[in-house]
Amino acid sequence: MAQGSTSFNLNDQFSIRPRKADRALCSQTLPKKVRSVAGFTLLELLIVIAIIGLLASVVLLRYPFTIERVKDSRVISDLSQFRTQAGILYTASNESYQEVANCSIISSVCYCADPDLDALCKDAQDYSDQDLVIFVNSDLKGYCIFAHLQDYDEYYCIDGAGHIKRYAAFPAFCTAACSASDSCRCE
Repeated sequence: MAQGSTSFNLNDQFSIRPRKADRALCSQTLPKKVRSVAGFTLLELLIVIAIIGLLASVVLLRYPFTIERVKDSRVISDLSQFRTQAGILYTASNESYQEVANCSIISSVCYCADPDLDALCKDAQDYSDQDLVIFVNSDLKGYCIFAHLQDYDEYYCIDGAGHIKRYAAFPAFCTAACSASDSCRCE
């Protein structure tokens, strides 16, 4: 083999240097890609939008019920805090629920002489879809409060003795029973 030659022949069949026919094939330009690799097709985007719309519709169907449950939880929380504050005032005023007796509902607005009870009563009134009902025993030793819960369509009752009960309908016994001493309870 000559020293300046870059070709290596093995039985004249294989060559490292491309043949003329191979060089002609390599010199042809290949067509450029028409579509780029990055990005999404219109069909892919439409499928994703349809899936998001379906999920959003499922969530929005549950939205009104969620709002009612949140309002009901707020009413229950306000009435529980009302009972705690009334208990504090009961102890401070020689075991009398006079401050609760000073609460009244006039034209669908709750008014209480004590500012803490007033704020809790008005807040519970705002989140209940019907008026609160407050009953106090004639001897000022007991009380009960009813509020309507929207999501459950029930009446929630708390009393000064620490009882909590739910009623399917407004209990008729409450109006007459609370005028007697120590009979206003949610039992």
